[in-house]
Amino acid sequence: MRILIVDDEPIICDSVAILLKRIDSDLELTILNDGMAAVVELEREPADAVISDIRMPRLDGMTLAQFIFERWANTQVIFLTGYADFELARAALRSGVVDYLVKPIRFNELKDALNRIHERRSRMEAANENPAEIKDMAEVMREAAAYIRVHYGERLSLKQMGEQFFLNASYFSEQFAYYNQKTFVEYLTEVRMKRARMLLAESDSVPITTIALDVGYEDSRYFSTVFKKEHGMTPSEYRRAVFIT
Repeated sequence: MRILIVDDEPIICDSVAILLKRIDSDLELTILNDGMAAVVELEREPADAVISDIRMPRLDGMTLAQFIFERWANTQVIFLTGYADFELARAALRSGVVDYLVKPIRFNELKDALNRIHERRSRMEAANENPAEIKDMAEVMREAAAYIRVHYGERLSLKQMGEQFFLNASYFSEQFAYYNQKTFVEYLTEVRMKRARMLLAESDSVPITTIALDVGYEDSRYFSTVFKKEHGMTPSEYRRAVFIT
């Protein structure tokens, strides 16, 4: 698989490249320092994926993604983002970006994002060989995942998601797990926990109860329980660790 890493910070490019090689030593990686250089490189030779910063000189990540979606339909995009760019990254998910990764990049999150790229490639190949209904269901489940990444702060349930996409709840659950390689609950929790970590790292003064509500948990104690199960520490402990370091 050929991947372009695009960021104007060499240290970020190098760290992403090192992590990607740890995940798959056979990956073909090209490092570029801005979006314009990425367009030139893609015109020279298309890539399977582009991992790009949002804010860059000459051509920013959002504009680069638009170029890619218009000209290289099979090239998938993942954004690298700082805390301040979260809303931009979330908006980009609606337009087809696979995922966004918050700096500093974590190994497991990069690995999950790479797995999503592999899964999308497999579905694209299957759609080219199988009946149109397979392609349609893959698209529905892609839209369902994007919907969760945008509406994670709301009350979401299998029943509500099924109604949203005109499927009964059990069938939606089965198809979502098949196409996204995670159950609905696992996927929703992953998205909520990612946002929670960002909020905890942005400020040491916002109450935990407020953060819990923002990411979709009305019960802050339950939120803390889920957070500790996922990260091995409570939200307060995580925040202290971030601000001490």
